[in-house]
Amino acid sequence: MDSRLQGCALMGLYRPKTTVGKYYSILFSLPHWKVLAVAIIGILLLTVVILRYESTSFIMNTLLTLFVLEVYGRIVRGTVFHKLKRRVGLSLTILVYSLINYVLLKDWRVSTISTAIMLVIVIQGLDGTRWWRYIVAVTPSFLTLLIIDQIILEFPNVYTRLLFLSFLMIIFLDLVIYVVMGRHRINGFKAPDLGSLFLRNWLNGDREIEKVFEKLGVYHNVTSYILRTDGFALVYTDLHYGPFSNTGSSQLPMLIRNTYLKLGLDVYLLHGFGSHDRNIASSDYVKDYLARLETAILDDCGKELKYHGSFKVKGKDYWEVTGIVFDKVSFLIVSRPVKGIDDLPYELQVEYALKAKHLGLGDVILVDAHNWERQEGMDFEELRKTLDESLGLVEKMRSRVPEEPLAKHLCFKTNAPGLIEGEACLLQIGSSTYEETILLLLRGNNMEPGLRDNLVELLRKSLGGEVIAEVLTNDEHTETGIRANITYIPVHYSDNLRRDLEIQLKRFKTIKPHGRICVNEENLNVKLFGKSAFQLEQLVRKSYVESAFLLIAYAFATPVLLKFIWGMAGF
Repeated sequence: MDSRLQGCALMGLYRPKTTVGKYYSILFSLPHWKVLAVAIIGILLLTVVILRYESTSFIMNTLLTLFVLEVYGRIVRGTVFHKLKRRVGLSLTILVYSLINYVLLKDWRVSTISTAIMLVIVIQGLDGTRWWRYIVAVTPSFLTLLIIDQIILEFPNVYTRLLFLSFLMIIFLDLVIYVVMGRHRINGFKAPDLGSLFLRNWLNGDREIEKVFEKLGVYHNVTSYILRTDGFALVYTDLHYGPFSNTGSSQLPMLIRNTYLKLGLDVYLLHGFGSHDRNIASSDYVKDYLARLETAILDDCGKELKYHGSFKVKGKDYWEVTGIVFDKVSFLIVSRPVKGIDDLPYELQVEYALKAKHLGLGDVILVDAHNWERQEGMDFEELRKTLDESLGLVEKMRSRVPEEPLAKHLCFKTNAPGLIEGEACLLQIGSSTYEETILLLLRGNNMEPGLRDNLVELLRKSLGGEVIAEVLTNDEHTETGIRANITYIPVHYSDNLRRDLEIQLKRFKTIKPHGRICVNEENLNVKLFGKSAFQLEQLVRKSYVESAFLLIAYAFATPVLLKFIWGMAGF
C-alpha cells in the first residue's frame, strides 16, 4: 500500500488548512459495487415494509435508473460512468434523494419526478453540459410514471402536459444556473466547464483539461541545473510540480526518476521558488523537457565544480538560509521553522540571480526547503534581509581558495505518512577543510510542524554537531487531486522513519566520499501556467460558494415548486 494511503488510515494526522484543500473536500471514493448494491436492496426492502404499495415507484425508478445508466455507460464514449460502481453509486444516491423528498413533501409522484434533478446535476456536472444528456436524465422518472401511474389514464392530456412542464422546468433551471455560473470565466472558459474537466480528470485521468491550460499558458525561459556526483543527480528544474494528478508537470519528479534510474543514477528534484505559475502547461511539453534532460545527463561533465564552503544564516521572522557555495553556482536553501513555509514568489529568484550577477558571484539558485507547513503569513521583507546577508556570505566565501569537493549519497526506502513511495536520500557535500553540509531529501508535499527540527537534530547527533544539516521536500503533486483523503498530506513522523534513518545514518558514515561534482545547465523555452494559475485560483474562490448555494437550492427548492404546481393542478 502507498505510504500516503497508509498514513491517511491513521488517526490524528496533521492536515493543513490550505486554500485549495476545501475545494477537494467534495471528493470521495465509492466502496465496491456489491456493497452499494446491498445498500440499495436493503433500503428498498425497508421502503416496502414502511410504504407498502407506494414503494412501487421507488423500486421501479431505481431499476430504470440502473438500466438507463447501464446503457449510457456502455454506449457513450469517455463517460465517467464506464465503471459499474459509479452507476450503482449514482442509483443509490437517486434512491436516497427521492426518499428524502418523499419524507419532506409526502408525495411519491413529485419525489419520482425530482430524481431527474439529481441526475441532471451529476451527469451534466461530471460528463459536461450537452443538450442530449437532459434526455438521459429525465428518462428513468418519465418511464416510471408512464408505467405505474394509473391516473394518467383518467387525465391523459393534463397529466402529460404537467409532466412535460415539470421536466422542462427542471432543464430550464439547470440552464439558468449554467448561465449564471458561466459569467465566471477565463479567456472564454466558463467555470462550470472547467469544473467538469477537473472532475473528469479526477475520475478518468482524462487530460482534456490540459487544453485549457495550454491555451492560457505563456512561454517562459526555464534554466535547469543538474549536479552530478558518483551515481547521484541533484536536479534543479526551475519548475513547480503541479497542478494535480497526471496533468502539467505533476508527474515530472516520477518521470525524471524513472529515466535516471534506467541510467543507473539515483535522483532528487529540488523545489525552487515559484508556485503553480511555474507549472508546465501540458504533459506534451513535459516530454520535450524530459528529452532535453535525458540528453544532458548523457553528456560528459558540463562544468566541474570547486567548493568554497557552506554556511547557515538565521534571520528575523524565523527565516533560515543554508548556503552551499561552489565556484560557478551557489545554492541558498530557505527554511522557516516554527512559522512555516509555503511556495515563495519566483520574483525573488529573478531578483537575487540578478544581484548575484551584479556582484560577480556567478549563478545563485534559491531553493524552497518546503519543510514546515505554514502556520503564519510570510514576511518577505525579512526574507530579503536574510537573503542579502546570505549573498554577503557567498561573496566572502568565494574569496577563499576553492577546494576539490567531497560528496557522497545514500538513497533508501522507509515508511511515513505523506512520504511518496517511501523514498528518501542523504546527500553530504564538503571538502577536506571546509564546512560539511548534510541534506535529508524527502519526496513529499511539505512536512508536519516540528518534524524538520527533530530530523535535523537526529542528523547532527549522528554525524556531529558541527555539521550543517537541513531537511527538504520537493512539493511533489503526483497524488494531489486523486483522492480527497490524500490531498495535501505532508510528510509525518513515524517510528519507521526514525528507525530507518538511524540505521541508514550508521551505514552512511561508512561510505567514502567521491571527489568530483559536475554541473550541466539547460536553457529551454517552455509554456508555463504563468499568471493564469492565479486567475484560475481566483475563479474557484469566486464561484465555489455561489455554485454550491445554487446547486443545493436547485436540488431542494425545485421539488417544493413541483409540489406546488402539481397541487394546483389537483394531483
